Formats: sequence, structure tokens, C-alpha cells
Amino acid sequence: MAVTTSRVAAAPPLPAHPDPQAAAVLASGLLQELSYAFDGPFHFLLPDRFDTNLAAFRAALAEAGVAGRVYYAKKANKAAVWVERCAATGAGVDVASAGELREALAHGVRGEDITVTGPAKHEQLLRVAVLQGALVHEALRRLPSLPPGSTMVALVNDGGEKYLDTVFDDGWMAARDLLDPVVEREVGDLLGTLRGH
Repeated sequence: MAVTTSRVAAAPPLPAHPDPQAAAVLASGLLQELSYAFDGPFHFLLPDRFDTNLAAFRAALAEAGVAGRVYYAKKANKAAVWVERCAATGAGVDVASAGELREALAHGVRGEDITVTGPAKHEQLLRVAVLQGALVHEALRRLPSLPPGSTMVALVNDGGEKYLDTVFDDGWMAARDLLDPVVEREVGDLLGTLRGH
């Protein structure tokens, strides 16, 4: 039996981007001391680096002449500091569950700076997102203006069963002043109209 192989040219390695702040912390011996004190691994985070990287993404969009926004995927890292940096810098946050939505709102991210993505979203999660003015709300508003037979894709995810006693509970939401009857009525009307199509 003959075996034939082909060679694929390897991509050149990407150069490291040294960071003076990270280098200083690494050289200080602090991380070794913390690892010993915590008796195990931990995350070493530099919030200023997030701001620098966000500015670079925004500059790249501007340089390319692209009108766009940067959305940080909450699922990428559970550390609250990243969502706090998004709130402070006006960056968007991409959430895929009720918990992520709740955390983004709790850390100061405005509803209109949140997008809900992924398949098969629970109607209650969508309702909370819409009440907060998240991107899903805009999709619902625009849908009636599309010609019959058109398709609009709004990516949403996670059934949200874990949050039935919090963000999916009207009493819990009302106690935190997170319900807006006007928007809720508008969403109900939109969903009713869209179901009829």
C-alpha cells in the first residue's frame, strides 16, 4: 500500500507583543509569591491592556473606513473587570444567557450596548433584553418593515431555565426597577403582529 503525503506550508509565527506593565509584574516576583500564598493557579489580569486593545480595534475599524462597534463576548472570560471596562469605555457586550445579561447590566453596561446572540433563546430572556433596549429590540422593531417572505437573523442562545427565579420572574425584576410597562407592551404587540405573519 502506498501512502502519499503533501506538505502544507506553515504560516510564519506571529510576533509577541511585549507589554511593559506585564513585564514589570512578571519580573517583580509578585506572581510567584501569590501562587505560593494561594497554593495554586490564579489569573493575572491587566485592565489597562483591555483599554489599549479596544482602542486598537476601534482605530482599525476607523482606518478601514468601516462603521462598526466592538462587542466583547462575555462568555470569553468570566472576570467581571472586563465587563466593567466595557461600561467605562462605552464598548458593547455580547451575551448568550440570562446570567451574562444580568451581570453586564449589574456592572453598568447600558442595555443599548448589549447584544444577545446564539440559537434558541427563551422568550423571557428576549423580553428582559428588549426591556433593557438590547440589540434584539432593534431587530424586532425592524422586522415589520421587511417585505413579506424576508428573513432576518437575530442570533440568540440558552434556554435560561437556571434563571426562572431571577430575571424571568416579574416580581424579582420589578423589585429592581427593571421592568418598563411601555416597552413590555410594545414588545408584546410586536410579537403578536409577527406571529400573525
